[in-house]
This record gives sequence, C-alpha cells and structure tokens, in this order.
Amino acid sequence: TEDGKPTRPSWSQFKWSPSERYLARMTPETSLSIYDVQTMGLVDRKPMKVPGIQDFAWCPHTIVDSRTNQAKPEMIAFWTPEDGNLPARVSLISVPSKTLVRTKNLFNVHTCALHWHPQGQMLCVRVQRYTKSRKSQFTNLEIFRTNERDVPVDIIELKDSAVVFEWEPVSENYRFAIVHSDDPNPPPTNASRMALATAKTSVSFYAFERQGKLVQKEGFKLLKTLGGKNTTNLRWSPQGRHIVLATLRTISACPLEFYDVDFDQAAAAKSGDAGDAITLLESREHYGVTELDWDPTGRFAVSSASSWRHTMDNGYVLWDFKGQMLNKVAVDRFKQLVWRPRPRSLLTEEQKRDVRRNLKDYSKEFDEQDERKVHAADAELMSQRRRLIAEWEAMRERTEAMLQVETEEALSNGYILPAMSDNEDFVVDEVVEEIIEEKEEIIN
Repeated sequence: TEDGKPTRPSWSQFKWSPSERYLARMTPETSLSIYDVQTMGLVDRKPMKVPGIQDFAWCPHTIVDSRTNQAKPEMIAFWTPEDGNLPARVSLISVPSKTLVRTKNLFNVHTCALHWHPQGQMLCVRVQRYTKSRKSQFTNLEIFRTNERDVPVDIIELKDSAVVFEWEPVSENYRFAIVHSDDPNPPPTNASRMALATAKTSVSFYAFERQGKLVQKEGFKLLKTLGGKNTTNLRWSPQGRHIVLATLRTISACPLEFYDVDFDQAAAAKSGDAGDAITLLESREHYGVTELDWDPTGRFAVSSASSWRHTMDNGYVLWDFKGQMLNKVAVDRFKQLVWRPRPRSLLTEEQKRDVRRNLKDYSKEFDEQDERKVHAADAELMSQRRRLIAEWEAMRERTEAMLQVETEEALSNGYILPAMSDNEDFVVDEVVEEIIEEKEEIIN
C-alpha cells in the first residue's frame, strides 16, 4: 500500500467457475492459475502470467448466445494497476482458451473493484481515481455489457466516491444502487471494528434504458438520489424490487430503511420518470445492529446484533419485506444467524415465464386439488369416527354379555337383585352439530 504496509490477500484463495468445471487461484502481482477439475491440472499445463494482478472474478452465470442459442465460454475478469508509463487495465478472458475478450485502459487509478451482475450479463468495474492534482479522489463506474457483441462499455462519472455498489439480483433493466460520499475514507473504529461516528452519505439508483422512441441514446440513467443519509450497506431482496438501506456496525446510529423501487408506478407513468416509483415503506431502528440478511424467498429479513462486535442487546429482529417487525429475540452471547438456502429450481426460465402467464389457470387447478384434499380429509375423518363408534358398540356388547353371564350365575347362587324404582328409566336427548362444508367468498 501507499504507507508501505503489506496488503492482506482476499479470501477465498480458490474461486469456482459457475459450471464448477474450473477453479482459479491468483498469485498476487504475478500470475493467475486456472485448474481443470476433471484432471486437477493446470489449463495449458502452466499458469497465466499477469504481472501486477490485484484481483479477479469469474462471471457468475453461463451466458447463452442469442444468435446461436449456445452457451458461451466461461469468463474471468481481472485488473492490473498502473506501472510507470503503462496504464491500469481491466481484462476479460474466456476459459479454457484464455483468449482476450475485451480490455480497457484506465488512468490515474487508485484501486478497482469488480462487480458481476448475478446473471453474468453485466460487469461493473468501480474505479477509484485521483483528480489531476492527486489531492482528492472520485469514482468512475465502467460497465461492460458482456452479453453483447464486442462488449461495449458504459461510463458513469461521479463527482464523489462510491463506497458501496450492489446490483439488483432480478431486474430486466439491470438496476443497481450505490452509496457515495465526499469522503471515501471510513470513519474511525474501535477494537471490535465498530464505527465511532457516522459518515454522511447519499444513495443513488441507476437503470439501463434501451434505445427507442423516447430514448435516443441507450445507456444507464440516474433514477433517483437520496441525500442526507448515514447508510453504510445496501441489501437487495433476492427477488429484487425491495431494498434495505442499513447503517451497520456503527455505535451512534442504527437506522434501517425499507424501500420499494417499483411501488408508485402511477406516479412514474404520469411524470415519465421511473425514479418517482421509488418509495420509502418504513424507517426502523435496531440498536447495535451488525448484520442484515434476507431469506431466500425475499419475504423476510433478519437484523442481528452479534457479540463478536459488542455485548449490548445481543439478539435478532425478524422483519417482513415492508419493514414491519414480526419478532424480536434477545439472546445472550448471540453470534450469528444464517438462513437455510433453497435448492435451485427444477424449472427452466421459459417454464417459469409460462407459469406467470397462465397463473390464473394454475391457481384454479390448485384450488381444485386443495378442495379434493379437503374432501379426502373429511372422508378420512368420518371413516375414523365410524370405526371408533363400531369399536365402542362392540366393546359394549361384550360388556353386556359378560354382565348377563355374571347376573345369571349370581341368581343361581341365591343372590337377590335390588328392586327397580319407578323413575329408574329416563331418556337423554343429545344434539350433535357437524359442519359438512364451509365456503368463503370475497365480495368486492
């Protein structure tokens, strides 16, 4: 680093390709080693020499060529810093051929961060750059459209520094959100790495616009900027649309803001500005919050205060996607909460789209199945009741027969039965009500 201290290598040292056919390992400043899992040997039997390499990332998803409908080779992105008169460089290579797919030269670079879109069709390189005087810094977002021919690059130049970047996991227009601030340096922290002060930040939302009648030049457009925040982290719902602006691991502030980026579509349609749809649903607080995680369905989120960071009010809070508190649990020496992951869907994307198009037909079919199950459960219940009544009657007949035999034996031995009173016999009427069918209708 600039102060002469050695940099800490990032984990994990080995990174898997999305197909799990390859894994790669970086030797800092020297080379990139790509291994074929089937042979556990290096591709081309030697590492790829990349002088100065700082970081790399696999494309997280296999991309299908729209023209041939065939899967493209897997890709790796990496970057190297400036070296003398040589500029910094971001490179994309295909695997296993190691062919250079796209490269971009960058100047006045302090550092870079690689952010792949979960679907693998976009790569954002967050470039922290120096001004000409080199006394301050700002951020450029270099966005590579990896799913298009020749991989065009969109550039978004910010006036300040972006400290957090997060793609929306599911979005047709490749939305993303950033946290940006005039000061890229984080506030001071204590021994547990809890920030002692809040940072003044803003949050901005961007989306990609295709060329059309109302859009002359396609590219990424700023939707909305929310200023005056202390946000340190962004957490998108796994299903997209909902996002939490969180201030984590900060002693003096702990807000959690739940937003819906598609809430007010009427206002967006009226003004023609998609940013008007972004709406704050709830603003909450969780004192001492250190982590926030969504469940795989995107219906619930959990904020937690871990004793790994501090010992104040350790535990967790369960929220729904609207920001309503569902449960709050205090746990002494609480450490971590992890959602159980969901397996990959067995349906293809085309099958999922077909389900969405014909959802009403599927709903009707499922309602009929539910009704048949209810009737089957009622039939099973009635069968069980008949069986219990039959068992009771059989037991009563055996008891009465046994009583008759004992009575006859007693009479033969001279036993005299007690006299019957006049009001010995009486009748008991019992009314049993049973619900045969219940149906609920919603009348608008």
